Amino acid sequence: HSPVRRMELFLLGLWLSVFAAVTGSIDSSCPRGSYINDVAHHGGDAVLRCSSDGGLIERVYWQREQVEGGDPEMVKAYCAMRSDCNLSGPNYTGRTDFIDNSTQGNFNLRLHQVNLKDEGCYHCVIQVKRKDVPSIKHCYIQLYVVAQYSKPLIKLNQLGDVAPGQMELNCSSSGGYPEAGVRWVNKSDNSTFPEELVQTESSTNKLGLYIVTSVLRLHVADGTIACHIVNNRTKNVTESEIGKPGSSIPAGSAEFNCHTARQSI
Repeated sequence: HSPVRRMELFLLGLWLSVFAAVTGSIDSSCPRGSYINDVAHHGGDAVLRCSSDGGLIERVYWQREQVEGGDPEMVKAYCAMRSDCNLSGPNYTGRTDFIDNSTQGNFNLRLHQVNLKDEGCYHCVIQVKRKDVPSIKHCYIQLYVVAQYSKPLIKLNQLGDVAPGQMELNCSSSGGYPEAGVRWVNKSDNSTFPEELVQTESSTNKLGLYIVTSVLRLHVADGTIACHIVNNRTKNVTESEIGKPGSSIPAGSAEFNCHTARQSI
């Protein structure tokens, strides 16, 4: 094994054995009711907070729990008396650093360039001594990753001879996470079009980000219609509108990037 892997196994075995002795079992995800939720944007930074309650710091270990079983993944380790165990896990090398004063017991971890694979439960273990009595502190952070959907693009297709008096509105948006819902809204009264008139499909790109396409089929209408892309996790809404599609657009197809409204998370 490489030095990183040997140290990873050493620290993992040490702290998990202590954890098992304290709790009686080891859960592969954040224990219910004992963790903090945090949200990070895809491509941005996340700050995972963990600090001691005093005492002499001996070791600190950040790991990512495995949701579907298996050994936790090493994120970052620190040893007060051993520089050879101040390491980062293979998937986190160059992407993590402690951002506060570790000498005062603050081991808040900054994770750079967050991606979808970083989502999960992070477990911070701090081993301290108080009056020569060893103790362990545990912090759990459930990290969720989100990505903002692009401004929706609305495309109009009047069906003409295929279905006289009917038209289709196609709304597409991409680059978001997690999967979004779509609402078609009649702006004249802010009512939502019935689901039987709408067909929505989702796919993912090579990064795992979603591409959402929704088609609304209805009789030619004189009014403003909006397409709402709703992030199902943050409830953030990205909106585009098309005004008077039935009266102002000739037969055939056209594309619109009309006004957009965004709500902050």
